[in-house]
Amino acid sequence: MSNQSTEQTILIFQKIIERESKTSTYKFALLRALIDLISAQFSDSNDASIPDLALLFSGQQKLLIEVKFWAKLTKNQPLTYLQKLNQQKGECLFFLVPQQRIPILKNEIIQKMELEVGGKIAYEFSGNNIIFNDFASIGLLSWEELMGFLIERIDYTEPHLKADLDQLQQMILKMLSPDFLPFEVGDFDFNAYRKYTQMIELIDATVDANPNYNTKNLSYGGGRNSFQRWFLIRDYYTAGLELHARYWEEHAHPIWLVLYGSTWQNKGKVPFPEMPQFEANLKAAGLDYLVINENNYRKLVFPITIPFGQDKETCLLNIQMQLDFICACLPEKN
Repeated sequence: MSNQSTEQTILIFQKIIERESKTSTYKFALLRALIDLISAQFSDSNDASIPDLALLFSGQQKLLIEVKFWAKLTKNQPLTYLQKLNQQKGECLFFLVPQQRIPILKNEIIQKMELEVGGKIAYEFSGNNIIFNDFASIGLLSWEELMGFLIERIDYTEPHLKADLDQLQQMILKMLSPDFLPFEVGDFDFNAYRKYTQMIELIDATVDANPNYNTKNLSYGGGRNSFQRWFLIRDYYTAGLELHARYWEEHAHPIWLVLYGSTWQNKGKVPFPEMPQFEANLKAAGLDYLVINENNYRKLVFPITIPFGQDKETCLLNIQMQLDFICACLPEKN
């Protein structure tokens, strides 16, 4: 899916708003054309997987568009939708979502599809697009990008069109505002609480089970963004296994191994001399990580994957294997 395809989708939205706003007033200004453009070809009475927009182009090429802010993926998204599309024709599925959600949603889509098909799938990321080997492609388009495009392109000499677009923009801004908290009933049930505490239990159990992690005189940390369990690797390297909200939001993984790169006593001012060799070893092993410069520390931060649908012992073994692979790259102390 190319940038041209993304622009084509934006142009489709532009035409929808231009046409509909001349005859309609938006009660809720999130694309009045949703009702008109649900194609009968996707609205079988026995089919619950009805997309928000189903567009049919010349040559019978389909484009499905799912409009979201903070709602979760449904049980039919995205796999059932993709099964409606012909990959060979270049048909595709777009999610229209907040920009903030795109990094997490990309990984969520992959994880959900692999869980549903029962194994790994072949794909690659191309910008905000997901290109699959065996399915139609998925594009992720942000509300911010769409509105910026429309504001630049729409003819403001039509007063009704300008009013509707202004209303649409204000509704979008309200939905994107950090003051808007879209809580749902399930957010506060027992399972939501248990999932959070179980991640903390996994962190504790992982650290406590490894004899190479020295926790003597070290405790827990945290604050607004994280729960941290600190330890020394080989009585030397400063580290933490952390449930980190900000990293989770930005990179779609809740649990992270953090290597602080220096002693805690000097607070990042004197890096461990072994760190360049460590990074060379990581590169040779093909391990991905982030470099976070924060509070004088140059941290190396590693996402830790939690396997789905597994019991606690299996999760612990899997997490420990990931940590062992990373720690094997640490050089011996000079």
